[in-house]
Amino acid sequence: MELELHFACSGLKNVDVGSLTDSAAVVYLRSGYKSFKISGRGQYKFVGKTETITDNLNPVYVQSVVINYLFEEKQDIRIAVYQIDDLSPQASAEQKLIGVVDLHVHDIVTSPGGKIERPLVEYDQE
Repeated sequence: MELELHFACSGLKNVDVGSLTDSAAVVYLRSGYKSFKISGRGQYKFVGKTETITDNLNPVYVQSVVINYLFEEKQDIRIAVYQIDDLSPQASAEQKLIGVVDLHVHDIVTSPGGKIERPLVEYDQE
């Protein structure tokens, strides 16, 4: 079953110099393991990203990310929000990580209305 995921942030930390944060959400998925134990889990794999929203600490991303939900497998999703300083695709590896949210895809599917809110775990890379 395909799930179309939409993302928004509120109260992002302003990590830009001279203006407000320019951000994008990047989605990673880890699946294919049979238990929640640390051992045996696979690596997160990139599945998609939103557009970059400039000068906004409360971005509502329009571009969604579609994932395949496999109810018979445990799947973890990681949403990472990055400060985007350079809008060229070649610069994506050099962007500053603002923070992440980790959860199980099952949590999204079983949440009321399919909507879930989680705090962003911030990373200070300075």
